[in-house]
Amino acid sequence: MNTRSNRACFVSSLAMGWVFTLGAMAQDEAKVAPTAAKTLLENSRVRVMEVSLKPGEKVGTHSHPDHVVYFLTDGKIKETLADGKSNELSGKAGEAKGMKAVIHSTENVGTAPLRGIVVELKEPASSPSAATPVDKDPVKLAPDQVKVLFENERIRVIQGRSKPGGKVVMHSHPDSVSYAVNDVKVKSTTSDGKVTEKAWKAGDISWNDAWSHAVENVGTTEGSLVTFELKEPKKK
Repeated sequence: MNTRSNRACFVSSLAMGWVFTLGAMAQDEAKVAPTAAKTLLENSRVRVMEVSLKPGEKVGTHSHPDHVVYFLTDGKIKETLADGKSNELSGKAGEAKGMKAVIHSTENVGTAPLRGIVVELKEPASSPSAATPVDKDPVKLAPDQVKVLFENERIRVIQGRSKPGGKVVMHSHPDSVSYAVNDVKVKSTTSDGKVTEKAWKAGDISWNDAWSHAVENVGTTEGSLVTFELKEPKKK
């Protein structure tokens, strides 16, 4: 074997060792910081956590697959990556941001407690052409009540806000997670005519298989629900 080949093998071995080292370092955030990261929902497709950090509070090295963060409060986070580089991420209450898979440690460098919802995508990404088309899109059917907070090829985050008596006609969602930002009572009528009412409390969460329904705010206060729609079909 010549010198160039030896050098290539040496570099390759170093890279592989670095990957294994990162894998060993990368731990589950819910285990690294069980008081800061609380799992709200988990299945084969997603894990949803609520993360709460006091000013100056840190979370040691951990990993995430591709994920979305929905900010419940304004906040600023410093993240330190596995290679030692650091940067700051900030968000406003009600804002959603998409994040690629990462290994990092984090610190609340703001002056107030920070709370956010983290939705991790467990499955490997599909090709863009595999995305499930949206039929009867609520954003198009009720633009005054439903808006897009974030969207990429894998996930769309939408927020529905309705005053008492507000309605959204029959529309569809792919597999999704819904999260109640505040208390609201909703009547849902599915495409087969089944009617149900649900009184959501702030922080309630649910997994929904793909479905079509019409909704109405039958409560006495304005309600807000955030829905994380998985654009990719379920892996077989």
